Amino acid sequence: MKQIPSHSQNDFTDKESVSLIENTLAHHKRVMSKLYSSDKWPNIDGHIEVQDVNNILVGRSYVQVKTLPVNHNLKFACPVSFFSSCELEPCFLFGVDNQNGRVYWLYFDAHVIKEIDFEDNTSTKTIEFNESQYFDKNKQIMLRLGKKSSRTINKNSNTTTSSRLHMS
Repeated sequence: MKQIPSHSQNDFTDKESVSLIENTLAHHKRVMSKLYSSDKWPNIDGHIEVQDVNNILVGRSYVQVKTLPVNHNLKFACPVSFFSSCELEPCFLFGVDNQNGRVYWLYFDAHVIKEIDFEDNTSTKTIEFNESQYFDKNKQIMLRLGKKSSRTINKNSNTTTSSRLHMS
């Protein structure tokens, strides 16, 4: 008799990372996420939608979720295929530190990708997250969304600025 398939440790870790993002963003009540865990869809795990203080949708962006290893030192070996997909559709990369309850992020679009040296990287490229570029339940979230016009969103204001899709 064959063994019944079961869920892998990676499935549970993926679910934990996605849950941390969703719960943290919902806590701030300005960003709604639709993220998938344990999925096999390449390069994209879902998207986020951002609202202003009046609950008006101001933007949407694709998201890729990666769980950071325990001793990550803010570095992650990211699959090169992810970067290729960002040339077509801009995307946030969320690096999840489950031990500390933090989500580090980077934004990639065609302009950012052109600045990366892939010469010696055929399957992965090690990226480095900025130690101050993260969100958690205690850190106020501020998002800038838009293509031609955009709005800066933080928990206490509704300031309009001009910027490409960006999170700060």
